[in-house]
Amino acid sequence: MSGMSSQGTLPPLRKWQEKCLETFDEWGDKGRSKPFVMEACMGAGKSRVAAEMAKRLLDDPDRDRVRHVFVLCPTLAISDGHFRALGSSMPNGRWHGMDFMHQ
Repeated sequence: MSGMSSQGTLPPLRKWQEKCLETFDEWGDKGRSKPFVMEACMGAGKSRVAAEMAKRLLDDPDRDRVRHVFVLCPTLAISDGHFRALGSSMPNGRWHGMDFMHQ
C-alpha cells in the first residue's frame, strides 16, 4: 500500500474513501442484510478503506454481531498492503497478524 509515512501512520482519507465509508455506515444502520461491495481501480486505496471498515465493524457497540474480520487477497503483494493498513488501523493488539495459504 503506497502512501504510508515512515512512522507507520496512514494518510488522511481521500474524498471518495470518506464517501465510501459514509455509505458503509448507512449500510450498517440498515441492518447489513445485503452484501456491501466496494469497487475501485488498482492502487486507489481500497486496502485503506477496508482496514477502516474492519475497525468500525469491530468497534460496533453491538459486538455480538461481529467478532472477527477475515481478509482474503489474491497475491502476497496485496496481502502486504492489507497487513500494513490493518496494523496501523488496529492499535492495542486487536490485529492478530496474518497467515498465508498457497496452492
